Amino acid sequence: MMALTKLFDGIKKYLAKPKHRSVYAVIEGQYLGEFFVFMESRAGSHAFLSLPDMKLREMPVDSFKYALDCNILDRQRPLPRDTYEVCRAQYRKLTAEQ
Repeated sequence: MMALTKLFDGIKKYLAKPKHRSVYAVIEGQYLGEFFVFMESRAGSHAFLSLPDMKLREMPVDSFKYALDCNILDRQRPLPRDTYEVCRAQYRKLTAEQ
């Protein structure tokens, strides 16, 4: 039983970290209806490109974990590589403008 608990804790920690090409649907709150495409981790926060508005969104790591635990963010299938590359180019363009 203890081994199963460790296994589930490890899986939960693995899923809590966003990966490249990860997409999260916002199903509650201020950004309801948007999709957050994970771009990079910065000091204490995660950077996302918001679809369909193509805006930059920063989220503290603690808030991200809370949103996943409370089902505010719903993990979706990873983006196809070509679609992710378009999002990545838009993200670079927006960060260069700042």
